[in-house]
Amino acid sequence: MSQTSQPPEEAADLPIHGELDEESEEQLNDLLGRVVLTMALWEEPLVTALEEEDADLLKDLVDLDVYFEDHALLELYSALVYTDDSQPPVSGVDRIADTLARQVEKGIYLGEIAEEEETGALIFIFHNRKGREVLLILADGWAVDEWDTLPEG
Repeated sequence: MSQTSQPPEEAADLPIHGELDEESEEQLNDLLGRVVLTMALWEEPLVTALEEEDADLLKDLVDLDVYFEDHALLELYSALVYTDDSQPPVSGVDRIADTLARQVEKGIYLGEIAEEEETGALIFIFHNRKGREVLLILADGWAVDEWDTLPEG
């Protein structure tokens, strides 16, 4: 698990999706079942640069990159991280980073993608090797790309 100070330069060229359309749904479905190699948190989510007045409300939102096998990359924006859908989101960047690192070390894959009923935000559901849900990431935006090198951890 690593933290990056800024989004990758190529991120500016990627379309950030906030709603599912046929093309973006196909891209996401292609990620199902893929093993996660690592995740990298951005030091400052894009939303904090845009909305400074509600900084306290935004403190648990993170932007992160999910690096999958076969060089697939999923960028998640304005994301909340959950370890259980009946509990509040993990709070604080350090705890979020620790939670993500622990799950990746144990071995996880993207098992499902669901849509949150009220907001339409996507929920990326990661499973462990036994098929049990262990990590849920609710994201307002996402982009799918490919990676050339893994971030240094």
